[in-house]
Amino acid sequence: MRAFLQVIKGPGLGRKITLREGQLLYVGRTDQADVSCPENPEMSSVHFTIRWLGSECQFKDLNSANGSFRNGERIAETLVYDGDEIKTGQATFRVFMGDAAEGDTTRPEIPAMQLAPPLFDTKKEMLLVPAKAPGSGIAPSEHKTHSHAPHSQAAAATPAPSAPTASSVAGSIGLLIPVSTDVAAIAPIEDDNKKLASPSQSTPQFATLLANQEKFLDAIRVLAFGMGKLSAIEWSLRCVQTALGDGLSKVDARALEIVQRWLGEPGEDLRRAAYAAAQEAEHATPASWVAMAVFWSEGSMGPPPPAPVVPPGPTQCAHAATGAILLAAVARQPEKAPDRYREFVRIGLELVGGAK
Repeated sequence: MRAFLQVIKGPGLGRKITLREGQLLYVGRTDQADVSCPENPEMSSVHFTIRWLGSECQFKDLNSANGSFRNGERIAETLVYDGDEIKTGQATFRVFMGDAAEGDTTRPEIPAMQLAPPLFDTKKEMLLVPAKAPGSGIAPSEHKTHSHAPHSQAAAATPAPSAPTASSVAGSIGLLIPVSTDVAAIAPIEDDNKKLASPSQSTPQFATLLANQEKFLDAIRVLAFGMGKLSAIEWSLRCVQTALGDGLSKVDARALEIVQRWLGEPGEDLRRAAYAAAQEAEHATPASWVAMAVFWSEGSMGPPPPAPVVPPGPTQCAHAATGAILLAAVARQPEKAPDRYREFVRIGLELVGGAK
């Protein structure tokens, strides 16, 4: 079974975006998205998400400025099927699934990114962290934009030591993935930076190495994807507070207040209040993405019971926390972003215990 989106009209004509079953993909104009479409200026920076489920795809427009259209009808959140056409900005994609996914072979496939395998076995709710290689330690690495690499073959020899359930991961603190080669296989970092990881390095050492080479974006991603969700949310909160301080709008200040309360006492009411706060901020500010990290930390993305549970993807929280941190660095005086990145990495290392 294969599935992909292919541009059949407009900028990027012929381009294919490969979908992997069960994985959530962010698509937009900028490199804040997993799949970047800079040739399409009318797309929002992160325009929509799509997840292939075998016979259908979950599609969600992320409050984009110009909207999304399925077969000519404006949509917000819906299921799309083989043959459906989705217009975003100036481009129209067609959905190909199953046998139809052999698609138009006259045009080359352009994989926008290689996604890492799922961190969770969805049937067993077990965290699939690659085992430590012999003599593993901890060290730093570098990153740019979302470009997940295939899971390390060598790292799959032994089961992960602690295997927490999906629900317990939301409350985890510190590092879930201590070895740099393991987190490099999961975090969406540049392939060249993945090569800097070593089984003898810890994740903090790898992030430090990347930061020292001014590969700040990937250093931040390595830490966010290696942390427990609780730590990633606290880190993104502290970075936004550091960068924006008293200059937050009332809406953003309210969002961060909810996040702060949730960190003190995680619960469903506050988790959904965080989502409402992110919506009020139109998912356009660093604070709104901290709130989304809370919403995507556990529970369901669908309506409350008795609606069916739609769990967030295992890396959605890390994606949201990373987005909040990167946006905070450039929200004011973007020329000072390198200094902020450096400070943000320092805060992250402090949370996980430093580059030991």
